[in-house]
Amino acid sequence: MMNIIKITMVILVIFTLVGCNSKENLLNESSIYPENILETVSISSNKEIIIYNDVDTEGISTAFLAMGATNLGNQIVKTGSILNTNLDTEVSYHVTNHKWNDNTNTSIIYGLINDPKITKLIISDLNKQNFIELFPHIKEKGERKLWYATLDKPFTVFNLGIKAYNAEGKLIYHFSP
Repeated sequence: MMNIIKITMVILVIFTLVGCNSKENLLNESSIYPENILETVSISSNKEIIIYNDVDTEGISTAFLAMGATNLGNQIVKTGSILNTNLDTEVSYHVTNHKWNDNTNTSIIYGLINDPKITKLIISDLNKQNFIELFPHIKEKGERKLWYATLDKPFTVFNLGIKAYNAEGKLIYHFSP
């Protein structure tokens, strides 16, 4: 009888430890709460990028989540960089790079569209070292729109160009350094 109790206790402890490293617990422990998550971008079956409203900085930030990355389960890495949401511009952007435990890289370019007339973006690497043109995802988020695009390599040296179009296909905003 005592052996059954010991085995049961060991199993309960293991389930408790594994549960402490669940995705939800990791996010909460990292001050990334469900109501602050703007988008979850799936990179692969076990990798995600979380785009969220950062309660500490009052900006938008990203975190990289690797499921099954450690012996106990999941791992989260907050980037520590933010997109300032107080910018008075039609289209804002921020770039973040991450090297995963398996030595692969992911870069995310993301931002906000603050002009409701903008329905389509084209972003370009004016150096043409990383890509020619990308058509980012655009998601409605209240009065603004969140946009993002991912790359499977580091995006460290760049001159980013942004073209924004309205529903009729007319260019209404252009940015290049």
